[in-house]
Amino acid sequence: PLEALIDPAGAASNNTENEVETGIHYSIDKIQEILKSFNIVDTNFTIERVEQELTKYKQYAQTNEGHSMICNNFQTKIEQVGSVGTFIDQLKQMYLEYCDEKTSAAKRSILGSALLYFILPTDIIPDYVFPIGYLDDAIAVQLVMNQLAE
Repeated sequence: PLEALIDPAGAASNNTENEVETGIHYSIDKIQEILKSFNIVDTNFTIERVEQELTKYKQYAQTNEGHSMICNNFQTKIEQVGSVGTFIDQLKQMYLEYCDEKTSAAKRSILGSALLYFILPTDIIPDYVFPIGYLDDAIAVQLVMNQLAE
């Protein structure tokens, strides 16, 4: 879960929703501080920007080009980052559901948005900025999981 990812002590999972939001915003501020220290990436990191990117990718996932990108590049990207952990397991499950012909077009586009966010290396925090380059990807996956749960 996002709360466990951004709270190193794991305490956020026991907090109320309001306290978790405060923890998320605190962690976002910390991410921005780290990004400033790199001097090579945009330091304006917000949840809203991740949501905007997901909206663009949701539309792109509905195109033949977006679909091909997901189908042709997902496995390669998984192999690049290593295929261990809850985050990777969530992505793999999303990919399987995306590829399932029984999945509705609406749900497929939502799943596709998270998969494209993961696959494309130049998102809000570029994936090459090790080790934090996948934090925004994890946040994007959590946002999509929350959206699907609604």
